[in-house]
Amino acid sequence: MNLAFDIDDTITAMPGLFAALSMAPGTDTVIIVSSRANNPESMRASRAELHDHGIRFDQIHLIDDAAAARERCPHNELDWYQKYLWQKVEICLREKIDVVFEDDSKVIELFKRYAPGILVLQVHRAPALADRCPELVNHTANRKGWILIAVALFLLLGGCAAPPDPNSPLFNPKYFEDRAVVPYSSM
Repeated sequence: MNLAFDIDDTITAMPGLFAALSMAPGTDTVIIVSSRANNPESMRASRAELHDHGIRFDQIHLIDDAAAARERCPHNELDWYQKYLWQKVEICLREKIDVVFEDDSKVIELFKRYAPGILVLQVHRAPALADRCPELVNHTANRKGWILIAVALFLLLGGCAAPPDPNSPLFNPKYFEDRAVVPYSSM
């Protein structure tokens, strides 16, 4: 599975979860797609921060400035800011990403409109989960790799105050056999 993570208010909201997801079985490629300034200093700082959080990634993309985006974006109906953010969609389509973790609802709307085949998970800050997330992902790592995405879905979209019990049906792969994962756009 190919994953894309935003940095600010996504990885930084729950770095332990994203470090574990980046190394989980079944994760083929991890790319970072951020709207941080695309310059050498920002790139160095971003790489260092990701390293400090224990995030494994294959590529990092800091999107271009708004002027470059306006020239490259083929969607004339978008305003300048939407064209700027659309670069995240463009990158994820080009890199054949399956699942995107993102906090910004404006970016999520662009994915819904221009990349409906990519599952986009909106990250909600849940500090109570931060310490338990790596434990949950590591607990499920000996099961099928896709279960990790299901756990992330539950944690990120469910807005729960505490992680689920490892003995709950969520950790039984049979629980998911008859249930489809519902993308953000269908909620």
